[in-house]
Amino acid sequence: VRARSYGEAWDVLELLLSNGRRADKYFVSILTKSLESSGDRRWVRRGIGLVDRFIEHQREDVDEIVFNSLLNVLGHVGDMQKLRQTLNKMNDYNVPPSAVTYGTVVKAYGKARDIEAVLQVWHEMRGRCLGVNPVTCGCVLDACVKCGHLDKAMAIFQEMKLQGLHKNTVLYATLIKGLAKVRDLMGAVHLYQEMRLEAVPCNLVTFNSLMDVCVRCGDLQTAALFLQDMMQMGIEPDLITFSTLIKGYSHTGEVHKAMALAKELKSRGLKCDEIMYNSLIDGCAKANKVREGLMVFEDMLHSRVSPSNITFSILVKLHFEAGQMAEAFRLVDEMSGRYRCAPSRVVYTVLLRCCAQHGGAALLRGAALLCELAGKRNSKMPDQGMVSAIVSGCAQHLDFDTAIRLVHEFTAGPGKRGNNLVPFDCIKTLIESLSSHDEMRAVELMDHLRRKGIAAMHLTQLQAALAEGRMRASVVTNVATATIPAPSPRVNGVEHANSLGQYSQWPQAAPYHPQPYVQPDIYPQYQAAYLHQMGYHAGYQSMPYVGGGDAAVAHAEPMPPVTSASPTLSPLLSMTPQSLPSSQPAGGQDGSPSPAPITPTAVADKENKMPTTQFMKENMVASNTSGNVPVKQKRKGKRAPLDAIALRPMQQLSVSEGKNNNLCI
Repeated sequence: VRARSYGEAWDVLELLLSNGRRADKYFVSILTKSLESSGDRRWVRRGIGLVDRFIEHQREDVDEIVFNSLLNVLGHVGDMQKLRQTLNKMNDYNVPPSAVTYGTVVKAYGKARDIEAVLQVWHEMRGRCLGVNPVTCGCVLDACVKCGHLDKAMAIFQEMKLQGLHKNTVLYATLIKGLAKVRDLMGAVHLYQEMRLEAVPCNLVTFNSLMDVCVRCGDLQTAALFLQDMMQMGIEPDLITFSTLIKGYSHTGEVHKAMALAKELKSRGLKCDEIMYNSLIDGCAKANKVREGLMVFEDMLHSRVSPSNITFSILVKLHFEAGQMAEAFRLVDEMSGRYRCAPSRVVYTVLLRCCAQHGGAALLRGAALLCELAGKRNSKMPDQGMVSAIVSGCAQHLDFDTAIRLVHEFTAGPGKRGNNLVPFDCIKTLIESLSSHDEMRAVELMDHLRRKGIAAMHLTQLQAALAEGRMRASVVTNVATATIPAPSPRVNGVEHANSLGQYSQWPQAAPYHPQPYVQPDIYPQYQAAYLHQMGYHAGYQSMPYVGGGDAAVAHAEPMPPVTSASPTLSPLLSMTPQSLPSSQPAGGQDGSPSPAPITPTAVADKENKMPTTQFMKENMVASNTSGNVPVKQKRKGKRAPLDAIALRPMQQLSVSEGKNNNLCI
């Protein structure tokens, strides 16, 4: 075991059990844990069987450690039936399960997405008074999040709050990850504010999870503010931090900001991985910057990061976005020989979909590639997705000859390779489109499908699609006939210039005279009315977008510059917003930095479900000049609710004296 020769170790254990010799339980538990890193399922099954034999032969030596090791392996391989049997066996052997045991079982059920079993174990833990600690509750929260039941995770977290056990960084990070899955940025910000108010320490995982929520919601300005708070706390960003931000900027098409972050990442001694390079190339494809995307690919090869089929599928889209169809096909042909990466189903599917989208010569070449793939021996391609993409593209671009030829080739009847490679929905769409242009050919295609043994139910649906296409063709013909313009009247042998002359035949039709546009001096009064109605928020200082430069509105005051910035973070400083001056006292009672309220700019008024806060009430009082709407006056001496803290303007964190405050992102 120490030499990691686990094969020989399992052979020794089998030899001991076969000859009735006793084995050491600690040796068995350590050997059982080695099964978690094994990818051979037969090897794992053999190990589980030997551990079961050990438990049966040495009942008096078996303890909780052996059972926990076996439960962990069973949860790893997903054998939930065997896991339940092992858990029941613990009661038969008088080995009471501990909090670690229940935590292992909860993780296994969470991985299996069985929320009912998770809650059942949770209630059993509470009945045994074993679940009231941050470790086991963290396992339960993580399982609820993995199962997609964030509401149950929040309910359990509220129970922990009542018992004062919620002040744990892992618990908050787990809930923030769950909010990232449902794209609830406001909820994640509230949890972050609560962490700061409760003095719960934030670590790197917390901020990476917060930035992931911002990227999923498309609010990169708030992500930059989290990056600012993170670095002011002395937490340096890692590869996941940069990868998350680069993915966000690449998704929005802001490739220059993603490139700047990539340069900053390399300057810090970090190395880009395949996921980061794929995000950069995808951003270049969306921004239609072929040269920059190819430069990123060359840098990827120079850094000895092996490209995958995902990388080449993105490069195919990059070439098609630039209209370089030949380059895309050449790249796919060179994958096996030059890059030592055989093209898989992913690359061919993207290539054929791009051909179907562009039509013309690309569509014909895609159809030829589809037939070439079908003619290869021992090939699992093409599949229904590839055939459906080309046939649907032919129907969209009215290339019915190619579409009918492909349907004939890939519906070759029973026992043939091309059987059932054309999805029925695709055939139905083709029949409907074909009948609206050439009904006779649609009927011939249906006869061919009937001879190939198509189901009667499907044939009925195809007849309905044929009738639908015929009706559509008749409607288009009637509309085209009705909209033929009448000949323009002639005055002295010259056609009348008025394009609305055909409408002059209407009874009591007033002649049309073009009216001058409204003078631009009418807009200042609307601007004045807007400022009067908005009240407090009319003078609210706008926050520029990340890297937006002069993005502030005209009436907003200029922002104070960031001082004492680190020269190594100039690429980041050029793309992150500067904070507003803080109105909070510098530091809390214990000298810790005051919590900086952060409000997401994109979802601040999500569904208008936020309660009326102090600033909203002030706005209502300021804007209620007519006196028609009664406004409840604010009671003196009453503290503002917590929601008011979350809705205040974004402020820069003030750091107490004696701490380094030279990084402002």
